[in-house]
Amino acid sequence: MSGAQISDGVAMASCPKGQQNATIIAAQVADMLINIDHVEASFTFYYLADDCIGVSARSKGEINVQLVMEALGGGGHRTVAGAQLRGRTLAEAQGDVMAALHEIIDKDKEIDEK
Repeated sequence: MSGAQISDGVAMASCPKGQQNATIIAAQVADMLINIDHVEASFTFYYLADDCIGVSARSKGEINVQLVMEALGGGGHRTVAGAQLRGRTLAEAQGDVMAALHEIIDKDKEIDEK
């Protein structure tokens, strides 16, 4: 959690490579990050296999993390979701999530403007 970055209401953190129980820890960190004031969505990244990065996503409800994770081949619910990104580095996975997030936010803005 200490290395989490927060920008524009989105918190991102990552578990170090080789972390035991990374899936559980990532989910717990995502839960903790979403409870920070002014954070609307949190994404925690963790290593699964040599070529796979896991993502645990949480939202207070304003941002639909299910749609973000579905755009990357994952799924879940509006406020709790996840994905596994194969063949991606940690930095690439973070970039993919941010790109999908911005696409979802932009679509929501277009709908609101109509």
